[in-house]
Amino acid sequence: MPRLFIKLTVILVSFALGMCASKVTRSIRTQNRTPAATNPIISHTPALSRTKPIATAEDLGPQSLSPNDIWNFIETHPQANLTKVWQGLQIRTTNIAESQQLQDAGFNFLGQCSSCQAELSHYELDGEPGDEVVLKISDNLLQACRFLIFKSIGDRRDRWRLLGHIDQDFNKYRMADHTVLLSSGRRWLVIKGQASSGTGVVTYFDRVFVVTKGRVREVLGYISEGFQFGGTDRATRSFFGHLESVQIEGGVVSAVVDLSVKYTGDYANREDELPLFAKRQKAAFTRRLDSRKQVLDVSRSDLSESELAEVYQIDSLTEEGFFDYNDKELSSIARGRDVKKKDWLRRYLDTCQDTTQNRRLRQLLTR
Repeated sequence: MPRLFIKLTVILVSFALGMCASKVTRSIRTQNRTPAATNPIISHTPALSRTKPIATAEDLGPQSLSPNDIWNFIETHPQANLTKVWQGLQIRTTNIAESQQLQDAGFNFLGQCSSCQAELSHYELDGEPGDEVVLKISDNLLQACRFLIFKSIGDRRDRWRLLGHIDQDFNKYRMADHTVLLSSGRRWLVIKGQASSGTGVVTYFDRVFVVTKGRVREVLGYISEGFQFGGTDRATRSFFGHLESVQIEGGVVSAVVDLSVKYTGDYANREDELPLFAKRQKAAFTRRLDSRKQVLDVSRSDLSESELAEVYQIDSLTEEGFFDYNDKELSSIARGRDVKKKDWLRRYLDTCQDTTQNRRLRQLLTR
């Protein structure tokens, strides 16, 4: 009996130890599972495969997908391939403009650097605990630029979440850049990029974003800078737009853009620039957060939709529009005593159609 009792005891103890080990193993396996996230959480664990020897730039990658490690990697490898970075961050789309937003690019946008540069900027953008970082990656030879917006997770500086990305694929004269505007108690991210270019023309476009609820949302867009050369018989036009204020209330974005335009001419076919006149106007816009369409609020603006579209854009201002929108200024030149301006106006009218406005200005010039 004692021997039988001892054997039974050993069997029971062994069975109990086996059950405990099984539970511990299942607990460890359960803890190692990580739930999938819409926006990847990046830590300082290596994000790219290092299983094979590094031989070429295409095999290289940052130590992790944190903004600091990506910045350091690009600074030390300006001609590296970034495809694995985009794959790791789950970015396979371009966010260039709202009409082309989130187009599938298959990780190819800024995939192979020719001469990439990286810039890090730290901000507080969403008013929530945890800093945000804007990482700008640009390549002058490719004329391409990408902005990555990260947020730190909790109190740890080694864990980040990618909130969104913004792309600019046309930077012929000037590389896209960003600023942060404080308005209505909130910080707004403004991206300025080139919109067009040509012989004697150029425009730049500002896109305004708000960082809220773990997202980067575009809320406004406007022409921020433009130029059109008028030649020897037309006025040269320079125009600008500056965001004065923006706010969100009840799911509706309201913004005021300060506009200015300056007209110049060349005097008697010379290269000397002749200032003619300048104007300042305000444009008020509204837009629902759930819509991509922004509307000019004419009741709070100094100009109509047609004047906004024609004056503050290139290849759009007609001869009739120039007369209509600037009747007061042109009449002032005709009545004035500035010989150079009057001479320019007289030569300009000679190239225009014989209209009622043309004849009226000629009469004022002769008085």
